[in-house]
Amino acid sequence: MLTSFPCRAPRWASVNLGIFICMQCSGVHRSLGVHISKVRSATLDTWLPEQVANIQSMGNEKANSYWEAELPPNYDRVRIDNFIRAKYGSIG
Repeated sequence: MLTSFPCRAPRWASVNLGIFICMQCSGVHRSLGVHISKVRSATLDTWLPEQVANIQSMGNEKANSYWEAELPPNYDRVRIDNFIRAKYGSIG
């Protein structure tokens, strides 16, 4: 499973963005609000068929090529949190 930049153990997903994310990134995505990112557990939540289809059609590789095209290498966690807020905050 491909994940967002340095995510490890991606057990969460933003079902509307079509990506898998780690627990730390899930917190950042939740703080953006459900109008931007709808976070669900990959193992604990029940997913609707359209949520599964969105993950299958988008996926992290495609999403990363769009959302992270301008991400400089070796970002630290604080700058990554700010990057997430900036990149997805613009779609709200």
